[in-house]
Amino acid sequence: MITTDSRYILRLFVAGDELNSRLARQNLEEICHTYLQQQSYEIKVFDILEDIQVAFDNGIIITPMLIASFGQIEVKIMGNLNDTDKVLTALNLNKKEHADD
Repeated sequence: MITTDSRYILRLFVAGDELNSRLARQNLEEICHTYLQQQSYEIKVFDILEDIQVAFDNGIIITPMLIASFGQIEVKIMGNLNDTDKVLTALNLNKKEHADD
């Protein structure tokens, strides 16, 4: 799913309520709250234990996995999203632009 506007579509694939799944949810929410305040975004969380077909349909073989779409770009980020710099780079965001004064 690639969007044609500047809106971020963030699809997070998790496996139940395991520690890494919980961390990925928390880290994504914190990143969005801190760094996407001025952007339009939508977060969708998919639990592949509840719907395995969604994993097959999206080529998910590892969780947690974030698929982020913005403009004509789509990126996949594996893991619990605790490396904020890596996530910001993948989302084409500059951490310095959002630093507190």
